[in-house]
Amino acid sequence: MERGAKPKAKIEARPPAARKSRKGDGSTSRQLERRLTEALEQQAATSGILHAISRSPTDLDSVFRMILENATRLCGASVATLWLFDGELLRSVAHQNASPEFAEYLARARIRPSRETTTRRAALERKTIHVADLLSDPDYAPPEFQRKEKVRTVLSVPLLGQDTLVGVVTLWRREVRPFTDRQVALVETFADQAVIAIENVRLFTELQARNRDLTIALDQQTATSEILQVISASPSDVQPVLDAVAKRAARLCEAPFARLLLVDGDVLRGMAEYSLDGMSQPRTSPLPLKRTSINGRAVLDRATIHHDDVVPLLDSEYPDAPNARRLGLRAVLAVPLIREGNAYGSIFLWRREPGLFSSDQVTLVETFARQVAIAIDNVRLFRATKEALEQQTATSELLKVIGRSAFDLRPVFETLAENAVRLCAAERGLIFRFDGQLLHLAVGHNVSAKLREFFERNPIAPGRGSNAGRAAVERRTIHNQDVLSDPEYSYGGHKVDPYRTVLAVPMLRGTELLGVIVIYRHEVRPFTDNQIALIETFADQAVIAIQNVRLFKELETRNRDLTEALEQQTATS
Repeated sequence: MERGAKPKAKIEARPPAARKSRKGDGSTSRQLERRLTEALEQQAATSGILHAISRSPTDLDSVFRMILENATRLCGASVATLWLFDGELLRSVAHQNASPEFAEYLARARIRPSRETTTRRAALERKTIHVADLLSDPDYAPPEFQRKEKVRTVLSVPLLGQDTLVGVVTLWRREVRPFTDRQVALVETFADQAVIAIENVRLFTELQARNRDLTIALDQQTATSEILQVISASPSDVQPVLDAVAKRAARLCEAPFARLLLVDGDVLRGMAEYSLDGMSQPRTSPLPLKRTSINGRAVLDRATIHHDDVVPLLDSEYPDAPNARRLGLRAVLAVPLIREGNAYGSIFLWRREPGLFSSDQVTLVETFARQVAIAIDNVRLFRATKEALEQQTATSELLKVIGRSAFDLRPVFETLAENAVRLCAAERGLIFRFDGQLLHLAVGHNVSAKLREFFERNPIAPGRGSNAGRAAVERRTIHNQDVLSDPEYSYGGHKVDPYRTVLAVPMLRGTELLGVIVIYRHEVRPFTDNQIALIETFADQAVIAIQNVRLFKELETRNRDLTEALEQQTATS
């Protein structure tokens, strides 16, 4: 018997039948009562299983036990087993009324889909297998344990999720007594409920893991923010720290002038300075980050440079210090800003007369350098933390929308697109759904009517001519830094809206393509790794939302079908 929808019974009006004897009426009444009782018991069982699924979203064992207990009781089976498929082998995960020897066998059994037993054949053929007498059927070669267990009538029903084998549920009797059509249909319903429970657990576990990761990250970053606030009074701007250090270094080290320089690519740029006499020093051009300049050597060597008189060394050691003679530098002190091996710049002090700075002064400036490095890290971490918190807030909001939108994906997609554009500093956000052949625009954020019309009239085919199509074909994130420099790019969207940098992230359930998220900018400005990771997280959440909606609709349909069946049976009785 193959799985599939069964035609509903057609009820026709008939002329009144001749009255039967009281004995006949009593027999018919008892049959109707039995059928009604059976239907009510089956309805109660399926409702109880659905309740268990909703009550214990992560506990499959109790759901499996309830399914097997109800299956054996309502179908009059001797033993029931439930197997799960891992893509290669079936393993038993639950059983009912198994003997100790059979339970021991099930605990170690790993079987492949084949034609040897009903369980294996149901897995192989992806359909219900019902054998009236296993020992009399020439197509089967039951193992020895089945003979010892006196297995005769067997029913095996596959657990199927979108034509994908999930597992098998098997019932058998020790006498030759075939299962009724109603009993077969009931076990098939139980199999569908087992699939829903398995998928529910998977989705819930994924969602729980994602929430746990986000909570851990938020806790860590909140703690980091608190520590950074203690370390520095200026967590979001390093400039006040630079200014304060320059002033204190000059005063406490009795240097007429102090300057702080920060690394900017292959140069050092002056970011703060202080003069004891109040006279500002002439601004110098960015200094080359080379060992042939005083501050360049301090940064590259990650070592303090201290000379009592630098003049004799200018030609041989520091030819790239052209302002030294003009400014009258003699004693110099350059201390690198180092933290965890990273050199961010230097503190530079000088005097117009020869003579070393004292060791205490050198130590003080080195302490200042460490504090500045901490402040720089503080600002960078603060900004990164702020960005991460904004991203986490966005993902949390998206999760809330998913929770509220059990049957409607549009609010989820609209929230996703809006947050993607805002947090990634993009001009537009687009979400495409895949229908098996083409990508169709589902939602667009900050999209003009003209652009929306273009996308709707020009659905995207998987291929290398567009970013979304490329992401669909390659099943991976596509980061195109400039579409105008891409010889393979041929989609005409940029003629309607002049985008340059594009990020396309596929929404994947395993290898199945559900859609693509696209954001882009009008200028050539690549997205950061954090921004790419955020959109990939949004894609994962979108997949969960799509699956949730599908599961809710399947569950609603199943409940409606069961209710209709019960109403029909009640009306018939």
